[in-house]
Amino acid sequence: MGLCGWSPGGETILYSDDEGWLWAHEVAGSATRRLLIAEGAEYAPDGRTIAWVRSVEDDDGLYRSEIGVFDVSTGQSRVLARSEDFEGYVAGSGLVWDSTGTFLLFSAAAEGSPNAGIWRLDVDSGAVNRLGRGGWVTGVSADGRRIYASRHMYRPVSGSWEAFGYWDGASWRFMPPGSSTDYDAEWGGSWRGDGMAVVLTRHMGSIDDVYVADASGIGMRRVLRGYTGAQWWPGK
Repeated sequence: MGLCGWSPGGETILYSDDEGWLWAHEVAGSATRRLLIAEGAEYAPDGRTIAWVRSVEDDDGLYRSEIGVFDVSTGQSRVLARSEDFEGYVAGSGLVWDSTGTFLLFSAAAEGSPNAGIWRLDVDSGAVNRLGRGGWVTGVSADGRRIYASRHMYRPVSGSWEAFGYWDGASWRFMPPGSSTDYDAEWGGSWRGDGMAVVLTRHMGSIDDVYVADASGIGMRRVLRGYTGAQWWPGK
């Protein structure tokens, strides 16, 4: 089971089960609703629509990605784009709405590629265009000027790690990594709504711990031991 995201007000949580079904669970109650097959999902800012991504096997035994939207009130779903509309395969965690609910931002990479292209999908028209290269989308700022993303980097002593930062439409800015003795790997960054802090997972040996840091990477502190995949509560 994996956490996919929260409704805008934090009343409902989306998660996927081991069979690939997407579920919506009311936090304050016990109501749970099965929605559709999907690997990743994200509520629109108004909470009325859920964007989803999934992989589908074609007649040749190859897998392609589909991106679509689910209407919360009617239960109807429609496909907006497929792999042939962009380059590569979409990561389930790399699908986010812009602040207006007009566009979806996502990352797609060819098989085996460590980094991805960043794409924008117009929800109304289905038009897809590439914005940049070299990062996995994790969020977007409230004013729409920054796309928060992670990128695979390399450090000579301990190998690769996942750097967190943002793309401003012209260039990348990334947080510096911690000391090479601090951890084996760093991943799963989730940016706070104001873009001033990030929560991420660090792996050392056989243990995953959750850390929080400000946008510059200063003040990195462990907040949970033995946990992974943390996200900010909506609006916080």
